[in-house]
Amino acid sequence: MSYPLAFFNGQFLPYADIAFVPDDAGIVWGATVTDRLRTFGGRPFALDAHLRRFRQSCNLARVPQPIADGKLGRVTEQLVRENHGGGELSVVWVATPGPLPGAAPIDFAEMTPSLLAYTLPLDPTRFARHYRDGFRLIPVAAPLGVDPRVKHRSRLPWWIARQEVQALDPDAEPLVIDLPSETVLETPSANLLAVVDGVVMSPPRDRVLNGVSLSVVEELCGQLGIPFARAPLTLTDLARATEVLLASTPYCVAGVSKLGGQDVPFPGPIRDRLLDAWSGLVGVNVRAQMGPQ
Repeated sequence: MSYPLAFFNGQFLPYADIAFVPDDAGIVWGATVTDRLRTFGGRPFALDAHLRRFRQSCNLARVPQPIADGKLGRVTEQLVRENHGGGELSVVWVATPGPLPGAAPIDFAEMTPSLLAYTLPLDPTRFARHYRDGFRLIPVAAPLGVDPRVKHRSRLPWWIARQEVQALDPDAEPLVIDLPSETVLETPSANLLAVVDGVVMSPPRDRVLNGVSLSVVEELCGQLGIPFARAPLTLTDLARATEVLLASTPYCVAGVSKLGGQDVPFPGPIRDRLLDAWSGLVGVNVRAQMGPQ
């Protein structure tokens, strides 16, 4: 059996040979930083932006990542070349502090960081239903506990929130609400946007993950002459929004059709304008990749 190529701790090897030891701090402490990008037409999209965010996440989480961004970029491009079989790919990076050096007290200076890069097939048709019917969101209060700018794998609160929500509606996603302010933040896998009074709005930068797809939406809004703002959003704001959108690497931009059981205007013209502009940006018809909608 042929396995895709991966990169682990300085060497290329088959994906099936990747193994983190049980005492890696990423397992014992949950000290795991990650990032994900995707290809369009077999080419990595927004590689530099993802590299910058990965570096920032590692720095903020105090997880060493000693490989230079330029080298990790070249590794990524090689993995895409080797593993690209005609379809699109996701590329995932994972960094941990490495194996713990024996019993306490721990000398962190003795640890050797771990870095993994690998690819997964990306099937855009998985999201055709969401383009056709919209996402369904259920608000939940979830203590995040970690600086929201860090893209990490310590996601137990989000895991619990998703299980609770999907027990109510198997197709719904949790929308994280910050208490006691009752401002809305994001979902476990996407940034939230709302069109309020003609303005595409997103929560403030310091309250949510610095989504690369969110930044692309902001850039495209500028090109299209659509007002864009970052400001606190409440459930009341969402209730009067003319569109509620999600931005995420796998599907770019999608609409929300229900929020807490209430209908949201869907589909909307801003989503379609953004998708058309995104297609022009990457040279691939994003909606056509999804298949029949």
